[in-house]
Amino acid sequence: MTGVEDLSLWFNAIPKAISGKSFYDMLKDDANGVALPTPPNNQLFLCPTASPAATQGTNDTVQGDYFMLNGIDGSGAITFPSNKFKFNLSYVFNSKLGDAWEPVSGKTQTIIPVIRKSHLRPADQVCVILEKLASYGEYTAPTVQAYATQYPTVYGTKINAKGCNTNVAQPKSNWKRFAARHREGGMILFADGHVGWLSWVDTQIPASQMPFVAESTAGSGSNANQPGKIIWSIAGPLQ
Repeated sequence: MTGVEDLSLWFNAIPKAISGKSFYDMLKDDANGVALPTPPNNQLFLCPTASPAATQGTNDTVQGDYFMLNGIDGSGAITFPSNKFKFNLSYVFNSKLGDAWEPVSGKTQTIIPVIRKSHLRPADQVCVILEKLASYGEYTAPTVQAYATQYPTVYGTKINAKGCNTNVAQPKSNWKRFAARHREGGMILFADGHVGWLSWVDTQIPASQMPFVAESTAGSGSNANQPGKIIWSIAGPLQ
């Protein structure tokens, strides 16, 4: 059985590729009394200006400055109480990279389970790593509030006057939890290696495709991919 120690997980694989400590190694250090880094510590996956972990209602579990995610250590080197481990990374993997909308099932499905570098085209537009919101309060930003208010059928249950109204703690993400703490936007690492800033609104389903229309066998609907700006899924239309 494998768990958080799996070296193929992005938060373990990327640091190892540059001779750094995997996230699992940092969790082992934490279990031995060397605390897992938190902002403003400028570690590989930490944004120095990210807020400490916080909850809104019962959406997330928080312990101190960390979110607690469900998971196990399959190797048995660490005991995770209640099968939860600490997580506070700011820069996370694009969870929609290999997904696409399936009209038959009526939902988003994983279409490309194994992604190769050659799949990441056009490379200057494909999002690989993105900056995730750290706390629900980021979505009190005026532009976020205005966009959510304008399209309540899309954002009505997810964003309210207090900010994000769904779970913040995620080990991967997409446009639905994109950061808004840097001039109401955040940073994205694209497949060609360049890093660019986009506003939160830039990353959403564009206004030209609103009101949101689900795709069906009869035609196409609103799509989060924006050719020429940002591609979330290399597999095709994505809602």
